[in-house]
Parts: sequence; C-alpha cells; structure tokens
Amino acid sequence: MRRAVGQWGLRWIGCAAVVLATACDSDGKAADAPGCDESEGGSAGEAAVPIAIDCSFSFADVQTDVTYLVGEDVETMVGGKLIASGNLSDPEYESRTFSLTIYAEDSSVLATSIYQMSRTQRPANEFHGDHGFTGLNWVKDPDAQENVQYACFARDPADPVHAWEN
Repeated sequence: MRRAVGQWGLRWIGCAAVVLATACDSDGKAADAPGCDESEGGSAGEAAVPIAIDCSFSFADVQTDVTYLVGEDVETMVGGKLIASGNLSDPEYESRTFSLTIYAEDSSVLATSIYQMSRTQRPANEFHGDHGFTGLNWVKDPDAQENVQYACFARDPADPVHAWEN
C-alpha cells in the first residue's frame, strides 16, 4: 500500500535536504553548524590540547602508578589477581575518550568505565582529596577480598607525572 507524501511533506523534505546540503562548507566544516566542528567540545578552529592520563592504584599498601598516552593500550597488574587495562583515544573528528577496565586473571571483568572529554581542554582534576577527574574508585579482588583503590589525573604530557603521595 503506497501513501501520498502530501504538499507539506514534500516541502519539509525539500527544506531538510537544503539544510543538510548547506550545513557544512566544501571542506566539511562550518563555524556555526552542529556536527561540522572538527574540535569536538570546543569552538571551531581551536586546536586540540595534548593530554596524558596518570592513574594511581593502591592494593594492600602497595601503590602502582601508570601513565596512559594517546593510542597505547596498557595492561598492568595492580594487586592480587587484578589487572588494569587502559586506553586513551583521541580521534581527530570525534571526542577524546579514556577507558579503564579492571579484570581478574581469569578474564572476568569486575569494573569498566569510559570517560568522554573535550579535545580542546583537559578534564579538571576536581575531586577533593587528590582524586583526579575520575574520583576515588575501588574494586574488590574476589580471591583476596581486598580492594584496589584508584584515581586518574589528566595532565599535559610535558608536565611531571601526577601520582598519589603518601
């Protein structure tokens, strides 16, 4: 069964086609067009700021500090049978993301988080008590029944590593 689009439907389709066709300029970008801004999370033309993520993990009074750089998958034993797997992704035309998964040696995932952030500014390390942009988190080792605590911090890669201080 076919339906007639009607006069208003054709006008709407025509307007939508014009808006979509003119939303971005010939380079695929326009200063005021949503979705055409190459620097997701900032104004058109703003440069992406460099970023590194430092995470401090504490398990049974032993601290492990890890730095995540763009494009590197890093797996680290963080205490007991727990492994932290992190990735900092910074694609040119999408938002920057940091993902962190804590899993056990048997590959069972115990926690996972994804943080989306702007390419034109680093996330603020805003949580009280030196708990970075992630806040204080903890995951229990199912065998040892002890927690690994962790927090992650954003910084300029040219700055010194940020780690918890005892």
